Amino acid sequence: MKLEVNTKSFEIVKRVCAKGCLAEIRAYALETLKLEFNQKTQITPMAQGIDYVSWCFYLTDTGKVIRRLRTSTKKRYKRRLRLFQRQYAEWEIDFDRIKQSLASYRGT
Repeated sequence: MKLEVNTKSFEIVKRVCAKGCLAEIRAYALETLKLEFNQKTQITPMAQGIDYVSWCFYLTDTGKVIRRLRTSTKKRYKRRLRLFQRQYAEWEIDFDRIKQSLASYRGT
């Protein structure tokens, strides 16, 4: 039972520190960079994962950063591949156009 209380206290302290850091970052960004954050901006642990530009970034216990493609992006990519397959078979699209579109998904 004592461990549970300590864990809850630790979580509260982490939240307070994160809010304090966010306030300092907001002030610096506003004063120095002339930037403002929206109300949705928050500080979260990397272990929970950060969703950015169709990728999810995670931090492992060893400190390694892992990048995984977002599930919705995978589904959209597969749907697009099936569409390209049908269009190519019916001569509606050429192979260079397919390569160009797939390169934009890969970011190359």
